[in-house]
Amino acid sequence: MVDGGSITKARCLLIASSAVVLGAAAGCDAWDPRPPPDRGALDAETIRLLNEKDPTRPRAEEAPARAPALHRVYARARFVWIRPRPKDGDEWLGYLTQGQDVAVRGDRTTWVAGTGSTCETWVPIEPKGWVCLGRDATLDRTDELYRTLASSSARIDSAWPFDYAQSLGAPRYRTIPTKDDQARRESSHLARLARAKRAESPTAIAAFDKNLAQADLSLTGEPAPAVFRAPFTVLEGDEDVPLGSTVAYTAEFDHEDRAFVLTSDHAVVPLSRLKRYPRSDFRGVELGKEAHLPGAFFRRGGRPTWKRSAGGAMTRTGSKLPPRGYAALTGATVTEGGRRFLETKTADWVDDKDVIVVEPQAKVPRALPDEGRRTWVEVSTLGGWLVAFEGERPVFTTLISAGRGDLRPDNTMIDASATPNGTFTVGTKLRAANMRSENRPGRIHAEVMFTQVFHEAFALHGAYWHDEFGDRKSAGCVNLSPIDAKWLFDWSEPQLPDGWHAMTARAGDGATIVVIHP
Repeated sequence: MVDGGSITKARCLLIASSAVVLGAAAGCDAWDPRPPPDRGALDAETIRLLNEKDPTRPRAEEAPARAPALHRVYARARFVWIRPRPKDGDEWLGYLTQGQDVAVRGDRTTWVAGTGSTCETWVPIEPKGWVCLGRDATLDRTDELYRTLASSSARIDSAWPFDYAQSLGAPRYRTIPTKDDQARRESSHLARLARAKRAESPTAIAAFDKNLAQADLSLTGEPAPAVFRAPFTVLEGDEDVPLGSTVAYTAEFDHEDRAFVLTSDHAVVPLSRLKRYPRSDFRGVELGKEAHLPGAFFRRGGRPTWKRSAGGAMTRTGSKLPPRGYAALTGATVTEGGRRFLETKTADWVDDKDVIVVEPQAKVPRALPDEGRRTWVEVSTLGGWLVAFEGERPVFTTLISAGRGDLRPDNTMIDASATPNGTFTVGTKLRAANMRSENRPGRIHAEVMFTQVFHEAFALHGAYWHDEFGDRKSAGCVNLSPIDAKWLFDWSEPQLPDGWHAMTARAGDGATIVVIHP
């Protein structure tokens, strides 16, 4: 459930007083570190996506040209609620978040007086709904708080709205800490940190502190930002980031010979208490002229491809399968020596144990509208794949990670950590949202990207904490790589309006249908 309480309470979506917290679906298995991808082996588009940190992107003071609007609303808080009417209450259409802005609809004649200092004036925004000006929102683009928040806001055009790291048991400071502040809260850690910097190797560090051996102890070379103490409408109240939880951050910097990060809610966390997540380079395939169904994703690289000899026997070609590549299949199969081979449209054959076969089973949902794009997705929880359709036409396929729940004899999952089977619709879309696991209440995944809630607490969303798509890894949701999560979020319906951070689907919005089966 999203903060505000307007959605029926689900078993895993928890309300927080100042944060959107989604539940259960985070899939919090321990991260298996992998080396950075070999950029030389990647195509240019994937390299562009991996490099999208782009610190030079337009900020508040250099925003790109927009459609003319007489006024714009500028968000000064993490949650600026968009209401269906000029009135506070439980019901909401969506929200803006800090550093974002949206066009005002119409002129001043339609504005409505608010109820006090926190809500002074209601204004209609594009394309629908009302926002209240006051404590959390302003029409002043030069507002100091807005400009500070906008200078380190989410990268909404990137597959990675933030950079991410796992907590090794990290404190959260409300502003850049002095050495005395650090000594009061981290005296024992600082002593071990000094010892670690003198150590000759990570192995030597691990002998006395396994967590420090996983952290980057070097300085970043980046200057510290101006000292800023965020208001409670921006900064979360947590004093620490529990071990195993994650941190989303917008900047790394040095202060008094120590490295820190600036989190998405403007807390400051020491980098020596974090373990950075590498970025997954995995992405699905847009279907069309060159890619077709049925098809197969290769489970891992280094496995051989095969050909049939003149006598019909299967022999190795000498070529290897590219890691997690994709090949269209002809549908032809051969069984030889207890192994089953599948023919690709390139005339090579693959061992079916080396691939994940994508072969849609579902029929076009009856609930699809007669007009429009008629979007829906089919998810196979055991197969580990997803296909996006427009009507009868498949347009995209990729690997996913569904719930890791144990299986019954009929191949359905037990309730714990299971992804539900059935036909659902996308009900809420959030560019990023905090997630909490009901199985591990203290465990939080920060700012999970491109979240699309389709049933109770369950969602399609990006997963930055693992890179094992195709295997069951989640606590119930459908995990996608960040690149794929953004593609699906931008493609699905309803479309998130310009400037909005989140929205709920309403009747007539033509929400994308989600069909899930084993």
